[in-house]
Amino acid sequence: LYEELILDENGVCLNPDLRNYTVPMIGDLPEEFRVRLVETDDPYGPFGAKSVSEISVNGAAPAITNAIHDAVGIWIREWPVTPEKILRGLGVLQ
Repeated sequence: LYEELILDENGVCLNPDLRNYTVPMIGDLPEEFRVRLVETDDPYGPFGAKSVSEISVNGAAPAITNAIHDAVGIWIREWPVTPEKILRGLGVLQ
């Protein structure tokens, strides 16, 4: 919901650094947020480890857009999802 690469009409990135490219920070987490590690012994991973890969980064987009579709009946097909995109999808904004 935070990240958006902004390009001008020539394809030049207008937010190329972390001062202008918004990413979640520790202060954005709710106070009750807790991490729980799950022990595993994967027979296919090195030393029994499982790969996290990119699912921790890419899994949010389909989950969030599916929840929006379930809630209001529209599909948002462009990341990041913003309130403006939802309102445009609903026909409230032009």
